[in-house]
Amino acid sequence: VSDLVIILNHRRAIDAFTKGGNLTLGGNCTVAIGPVGRNVEADVALRSTAAVFTYCKSRGLFAGVSLEGSYLIERKDTNRKFYSQDIRASAILNGDVEPPEAAYDLYAILEDYTEKYTTEWQAKNLRHTVKNEHFKASDSPLIVTALHPFVGQQPGDLSFNPGDKITVITKTDSQYDWWEGQLRGQVGIFPANFVSYS
Repeated sequence: VSDLVIILNHRRAIDAFTKGGNLTLGGNCTVAIGPVGRNVEADVALRSTAAVFTYCKSRGLFAGVSLEGSYLIERKDTNRKFYSQDIRASAILNGDVEPPEAAYDLYAILEDYTEKYTTEWQAKNLRHTVKNEHFKASDSPLIVTALHPFVGQQPGDLSFNPGDKITVITKTDSQYDWWEGQLRGQVGIFPANFVSYS
């Protein structure tokens, strides 16, 4: 038995959850294994282009898990039992309902961590920006070459063909993540493992 935590990083991920029907992770919603490590969490969580992070706790371990292709459905009976009323997932995710008392501790912990990591991330990036400000003018943009074709599945995805040269706007340290780039005047996210460094 496993407990699953799903972090919705973008409004489009929340919209996919709230539209009703089934949601396919990796199909109609991009998904990535959540970042691991306390220093990585704040940086990636605030800048990541993946729509959804997943974590799974199984037998005392807490690690990333891949749910690519998994279906998620709304369990109205569970929502009714937990909230003591008929309520849709959309109302919960959009904050239209007060959290039940059983969730207060979770909200307090999330608020503490969000505040702490936001402050650390802002301080780190402010130091980094001031320290490297004079290098920015000479920095050349990272250009990558598409190895495989990619056809976007979501609004905001960047489609490309093999050989296309993509200017990277935002990247992570992992090439098994989604990066943001520009091609032919279009800006969007793309799977970094479909490209190579020029």
